[in-house]
Amino acid sequence: GRLQKISEKPEIILDVSHNVAGVKQTVRFIREHFYGKELKLLIGLLQDKGHGKIARLLAPFFSEVIITEPQNERFLAVGELATSFRENGINAKCIKEIDAAFEFCMKQTSADETLFIIGSHFLAGVILEITEKKLDMQNCPA
Repeated sequence: GRLQKISEKPEIILDVSHNVAGVKQTVRFIREHFYGKELKLLIGLLQDKGHGKIARLLAPFFSEVIITEPQNERFLAVGELATSFRENGINAKCIKEIDAAFEFCMKQTSADETLFIIGSHFLAGVILEITEKKLDMQNCPA
């Protein structure tokens, strides 16, 4: 889950950066490998992780941000995180359910674009389950 590529086309990078220190490392990676490219972001955080600073760190790199809620009782409500991104010039879309948010991102991301999925381990675990099911269904003989 640390800068793990889970798809090639579109390129999807899953990262469990869920606090300011982790996001700083992710930003360094983005700056080194994706500077100047149009990137999309799916993000979900827990309440106590410094979401205002995280939004400020990430906002300059993403043209589109989708916010979801990790499956944990301490999830940060989509509206709170959206406000933090909006304060940094990004109009974020809120989709509470992870599977619906991921499906939306897949429909909106072309084969030559890059989607970063960043946040809680509780978000990453669900994303990995979803992508494993899709791969299993694609590899299943008819």
